Amino acid sequence: MSASTRSNLFDQLSQDITVKDILIDVGCGRLHDLIDFEYSEFKTLKGLDRNLYQPFRDYRRIKNLEHTPELHRHFIKRFLLRKIDFREYDFGSEQFSLIICKHVLHFYSDNEKLAYLELFYNAMQSGGLLFIKMNHNKNVDNTDLQHMEQIERTVYRNKTNLDDVRYLIDADSFLNSVKEKYSLLENHTIVDDKAVSFVIRK
Repeated sequence: MSASTRSNLFDQLSQDITVKDILIDVGCGRLHDLIDFEYSEFKTLKGLDRNLYQPFRDYRRIKNLEHTPELHRHFIKRFLLRKIDFREYDFGSEQFSLIICKHVLHFYSDNEKLAYLELFYNAMQSGGLLFIKMNHNKNVDNTDLQHMEQIERTVYRNKTNLDDVRYLIDADSFLNSVKEKYSLLENHTIVDDKAVSFVIRK
């Protein structure tokens, strides 16, 4: 999906955001979602990813901008990025207004997913939001047996990259488990042909 056609996460969530202190994008990748919040009222925009490569170049490419010293200063001032696996990050050190975690948790077992949801929830301030998106067991790309090997009922491994293992949820049953413990914003609960997304409010 191109930058021009992908949905803007800030636009999706803006009506439900009530606290605007620290946003953290867990697995920020190439910064698309963080950039959606660039000119928002959030005081701090943080991103974590173990594969950060050249984030300023990614930023300029997404924005279609040339390098200037002023742009670089703005980038450094606005985005606080850390090259780190989120499992090594101290989520107890701050209280977050918004936590984004897209396309990360399907790399972990269901029990681990629930444990990470609890970790994130405990790191949120009152009124904060937690946005989650992950692949499910009807995702045609993740279950394509030409490229993926089924190693358990809902667990698939990439045939060419054995470290790439997808623990795919049953969307309905997983959402029911989440609803038992957390308050979901129903208008943000979306299941499409590849992924499920939902928003928890603390």
